[in-house]
Amino acid sequence: MGPTTLHSPTHRETLWALEEAFDRADLVTVFGRCTVEYEGRAASSLGPGDRLLVLKPDGTALVHTDENQSPVNWQPPGSEHRAAVRDGRLRVRSTRENPDETLDVRFERVHQFSGLPVTGGRSLEVTGSEADLKRRVLERPDLVETGFTPLATERESAAGPIDVYGED
Repeated sequence: MGPTTLHSPTHRETLWALEEAFDRADLVTVFGRCTVEYEGRAASSLGPGDRLLVLKPDGTALVHTDENQSPVNWQPPGSEHRAAVRDGRLRVRSTRENPDETLDVRFERVHQFSGLPVTGGRSLEVTGSEADLKRRVLERPDLVETGFTPLATERESAAGPIDVYGED
């Protein structure tokens, strides 16, 4: 089945869509006015505001605000997502047992819901890393300077290890 997107859905419509998305192992986004409570290794509380909740099929839960790239609250992979409508609000709960942690997101209003199948594989190929650069300099020392000769790698210095140490 393809993507599901709902605009200004009721709490019940969102609950049904969430349950279907969980069954399909979709990536879920819910944007709306909510509060966030966390209990676990510490405790935190986030008052009412418009936020983005991202639920991944691997159990990850992320709560984002309009600032920064990192979530303000999160649960790691391996958590279990559940949803219910209680006291006129949509409650999305992400829990894990070791350590015992609970992230509760309670929506006063849902502006948008999306359930999205994610395809294309999970492997990420990174090029241009520090290791790639080091390997390239060792293969072609003249890239540093004509006549450059590498003498050591990871040589300790007062500033930390030098990836490629040499002379010209």
